[in-house]
Order: sequence, then structure tokens, then C-alpha cells
Amino acid sequence: MQLKTAVKGVLHKGLEKQYKKQLHKQTISYEDYIEKLEKAYVDKLDEIPDYDESAVQVFLYPELDRTFDLENIKAEYLLFFPMDGVISDFAKKAVWNYFKEHPECEFVYGDEDSKDGEGNRKKPYWKPDWSPSEYADSFYIYGVFAVKKSAVSESDLLCSGNWLKNIVYFCDAILKRLGGFDKRTPEVSKIGHIPYVLFHRMNHTKRGKWQQLTKEWTG
Repeated sequence: MQLKTAVKGVLHKGLEKQYKKQLHKQTISYEDYIEKLEKAYVDKLDEIPDYDESAVQVFLYPELDRTFDLENIKAEYLLFFPMDGVISDFAKKAVWNYFKEHPECEFVYGDEDSKDGEGNRKKPYWKPDWSPSEYADSFYIYGVFAVKKSAVSESDLLCSGNWLKNIVYFCDAILKRLGGFDKRTPEVSKIGHIPYVLFHRMNHTKRGKWQQLTKEWTG
């Protein structure tokens, strides 16, 4: 009886080992997955014949201060991102293409992940489509967002001297005006989501810290 049990145990361990090997072969790393996903997407973007890079102007969050001058901005779309990372190589083209494919959209944001010191990518943050409750709870669009210049007014520029406060106020003002917090209707949303990683966090600022800062001044 003991011999039979021992044989069963050996067989079980052998099968378990084989299963783990097969499972490992079928498991794809995040870097492999995102590389394949982005290659297909970038190939599609590269087929666009009339891309105008000058139509998208990039700004760091702290640039939204007292010196921010809408009148001197010639670009059609304004793309913002924070200091703790970099935008992807195709972010500007992705934003330009999204606005062209969705002319009704006036504000769009993208997904993000992290890069370590050796450039390895990890910790993807796949964001939901526009969600007022999620936005109010965590300001989840943090990372990268873009807005049509035509959708921005001087009243959206708080210019308090505090870049964090300026950015949140800026987004709040525009999103409210676009109906982002109104009761849902069947109409096409003016707030879009690009489901691709457009921002890479580099120094691993904790999202919880960002949430705490936003709550401190919004109450």
C-alpha cells in the first residue's frame, strides 16, 4: 500500500512538473506582449499619409503657470504630461490620429506603464474609458492627456503658482464644460481614451501620493 502511494506521488509530481513547463511556454511576458501590440498599432499609424507633427505641441505639467499664453500657441492640439516620466515615441501621432478619427472629441487621455533604470517596462496601468466617479476618486487621467486648443478658454487657466493645482483645475474646468459629469446620454462623448501606453513613468512616483495631494486642495 505504501509502495502504491509512493508511486502515485512520484507520478503526480512528474505530471505537475510537465504542466508547469507547458504553462511557462504559454506565458508571455508583459514586454513581449506590449511590443507586439504596439508594433501593430505603430504600423497602422505609419500608414497615415498626411500626419502633421506641428499640429501637436507638448507641455510638461509645470508649464501650465502664469506664463502660459494661448495666443502664442500655433498648434491645434495641446499634449500634457508630468515630470516623472516620458511620453512614448508615438504619443503625438496617436493623439493627432485620434482627434482626426473622432472629430467630435475634444479631450483625450492614454494609458501608462513604468520603466526601470535599465529601460525594462512593467506595471501597466490600463485605464477605463471616461468614468466620472473614477476621475473624482483618483484623477486617473494622470500621465498623459491632450486637449484641442479650441476647447480651452482663458478661464481654464488658474495660474496659482502651484502646478499641481493648475493641472487639476484645468482638467476639471474643461471636462465639466464638455459634459463629463452630466447624466449619460446616447450622444457621442467628447472625452476620449486611447487604449495604448502613451506615458512611461520613470522615477516611480507613487499614485497614492498624487491622490493625497489632489484631495488636499480639492477638499
